[in-house]
Amino acid sequence: MSRFIYITIVLHMFSFSQEKSTIKKADNFIYEGNTEFDNSNNIKAEKNYRRALSTGVKKNTANYNIANVLQEQDYLDEAIINYFDVISASKSKTNKHKSYHNIGNAFMKNKNYKAAVEAYKNALRNNPADDESRYNYALAKKMLEDEQNKNDEEPQDKDQKDKDQKDKDQQNKDDKKNKSDKEDGEDESKENNDRPNENPKDSETKTKASPTELSSQEIKNLLEAMNKEENKVQKKVKASKIKPASNKKRKDW
Repeated sequence: MSRFIYITIVLHMFSFSQEKSTIKKADNFIYEGNTEFDNSNNIKAEKNYRRALSTGVKKNTANYNIANVLQEQDYLDEAIINYFDVISASKSKTNKHKSYHNIGNAFMKNKNYKAAVEAYKNALRNNPADDESRYNYALAKKMLEDEQNKNDEEPQDKDQKDKDQKDKDQQNKDDKKNKSDKEDGEDESKENNDRPNENPKDSETKTKASPTELSSQEIKNLLEAMNKEENKVQKKVKASKIKPASNKKRKDW
């Protein structure tokens, strides 16, 4: 019986010693990670924190520090996941307060003001005395209200802009139509002005023979004169036919 107790004590001491060694190992990784993080060597810092996490101890501390590195590099969604891992695994209000506060900061950077308000509210539930969380909570609420007011106004502004544009288009159509009607009226007026005035007397005058036209008697006398000349020509032609034609002799060389 005493031997069994002795073995149990030895195993417990060995287990305790091993756990202590693992904790020390994790602490060393976390310390190295913090040093790299302070020197802005985020990649090396994250690597050391993940080594600490792989030991199985100091998980909350490792997860929280990994989240800080991710948030520093703007991997906000991944950072939020790690912060929630800390919240779900931790019983410490201090750890929950810090995680919720940083979650709120990540949501603010993503302009998700509604989620940021809830995160800061939870941070204050775990530490109502934190002035920074209270200030950020008030700021997130203000940003959320401004966003909601803007969204409420945008449909009205859009409707008004659409109405103004329709009115403007209709006005342009009316202006073009009025301009076209005016130009048509000016062209018609100009055409009428260019056209000479006519009256019934002028029309009657145009139907009468002009002074340069020959009268019927003058035409008759002219025809008679032309006939006389034609007769003279015919007589000359006949007389020329009676005369013998002259013969041209060829010379023989």
